[in-house]
Amino acid sequence: MANLAKYFIIGGILTLLEWVIFYVLVYIIGLHYIASSFIAFILISALGIFVYKKMIFGDSKFSFKAEVLAIYLINSIGIVLNTLILWILVDKFSAEVMISKIIASFIVAFYGFFARKICVYK
Repeated sequence: MANLAKYFIIGGILTLLEWVIFYVLVYIIGLHYIASSFIAFILISALGIFVYKKMIFGDSKFSFKAEVLAIYLINSIGIVLNTLILWILVDKFSAEVMISKIIASFIVAFYGFFARKICVYK
């Protein structure tokens, strides 16, 4: 349970950073919300790999190379889920883009924690 709390504190900080990147890309630069979401997710996922390993999960069940590949697979599923949820909320339900990004982020955060905990880390 302590790992879940740490995951959401650190993840919260990373998520806020992701939202700032997303906001800048969508509302200031004018990039499409799907492209913006993808870019922000990839940047923060790369940072998250190292932060989560160091501060939350510790040792992996795999070699470092296999661990990184497993996390990228988990993150790839995460970006698909994130994008799908975002698209459904914005295009199908006419929800506001930033609110939709926040909702998608929370849903994918739970998936990310449990996928890492069950599939990658001891």
